[in-house]
Amino acid sequence: MLITHDLGVIAEMADYVVVMYAGRVVEKGTAQEIFANPAHPYTIGLMASKPIVGKKVDRLYSIPGKVPNPVNMPNYCYFKDRCEMALPCCDGEYPCEISLSPTHKVSCYRYYEIIERRVSDDGTGRKRKKAGLYPRHL
Repeated sequence: MLITHDLGVIAEMADYVVVMYAGRVVEKGTAQEIFANPAHPYTIGLMASKPIVGKKVDRLYSIPGKVPNPVNMPNYCYFKDRCEMALPCCDGEYPCEISLSPTHKVSCYRYYEIIERRVSDDGTGRKRKKAGLYPRHL
């Protein structure tokens, strides 16, 4: 087991990835599934915040907001207050784990929309990925 925030290390060293936010599993799957098809807004935000080799930027992307106080955790999705895709239902029960494949699982009410909006039809009948990973770009 390896615990890190370094996505480069994860990509090189891990076969299976568990993404946690505030101590709770939000997404898990093979490294290939997580990096190619992230399905939770937090996972997508992490990917958007990593530096790109050869691309100079003034400031790396940072997920807005603050992590909840660990002494007084909310009784709803821990990521809701930072999520650009939050819905009213995110104030209710924590989303259950959904299987996207036998090995890829996510806990998010918007998982289907995230997946569907990442892929669009280009008019030729072939599917293509849209540019941008973070939900506001989907």
